[in-house]
Amino acid sequence: LSLLERAQAGHWRLLAWLPVLTVPWTSLHGGFFVGIVLVLAYAAGELLGAAVAPEEEARREAFRHGKRYLLAAGGCLAATFVNPYLWRLHAHILKYLGDSFTFNNIHEFLPLNFHHPAGRYVEVLILLGAAAAVWSIYRRRFAPALLVVGWLHLALMAGRNIPIFALVTCLLYTSPSPRDRTRS
Repeated sequence: LSLLERAQAGHWRLLAWLPVLTVPWTSLHGGFFVGIVLVLAYAAGELLGAAVAPEEEARREAFRHGKRYLLAAGGCLAATFVNPYLWRLHAHILKYLGDSFTFNNIHEFLPLNFHHPAGRYVEVLILLGAAAAVWSIYRRRFAPALLVVGWLHLALMAGRNIPIFALVTCLLYTSPSPRDRTRS
């Protein structure tokens, strides 16, 4: 997220590091695909920004930025095949995630029980995340809003996604927008 935020602030060469960092991540943790999802969210945010931009030059610039993110996501996807198992790692993860027994019987894949005492903290986080997403859309920062809404959906589906939802929500909204950075 830090590299993506810095790239959005104009440091586009940092996107070249994402595929490089994806190689060890793929071999270390099965959640490597989250990195690709993050990059795609930034691409979608830029493309959405291009669709609603009032001036032609702003639309072209947002579209150009979106293409950069799409290229980085493609590089990250290609980098995921640099692992000891090659394509078989991807097949294993798809099989694992497609197993209904996993989602119905393993505690971390079950949704949060809001009757649990921790539920009230998640409710507060959901309200703050929703407010932050609305504020982000108001500021025309669509990628963070897409990430918050997407991870909120996943957090409601499985308790294991709540920490990622919290991190994405907090990290994205503690940094100023790229437009704010250029003013200071």
